[in-house]
Amino acid sequence: MAQNNKDITITAILVDDASTYGLNEVLQQYEMDRAVLLEMIDQGLITLVKTPSGEELIDARAMQRIQMALRLQHDLEINLSGVALVLELLDELKTMRNEVDLFHKYLSK
Repeated sequence: MAQNNKDITITAILVDDASTYGLNEVLQQYEMDRAVLLEMIDQGLITLVKTPSGEELIDARAMQRIQMALRLQHDLEINLSGVALVLELLDELKTMRNEVDLFHKYLSK
């Protein structure tokens, strides 16, 4: 991995589960290029929430995934295809842990 002596700031947002954000708001908050956000959507990293009026918004879960994706890209220098794979595997791991916890609770009865 290449070491760079520049100071880099990663911004994080505290969000509640019911919050939604416009695309421009997300782009400004993370100082992202629109092309990067659109590629995240194309890669399946995040999905947009469509309002009845047709507006596309980003929900709290997608915001967390954007934060994780940006950290993986920055810290581990992983491209978006790799980030998508990592996040998918983390989702599967979380699901499996929940299933194991349920199984242990069932066995302990």
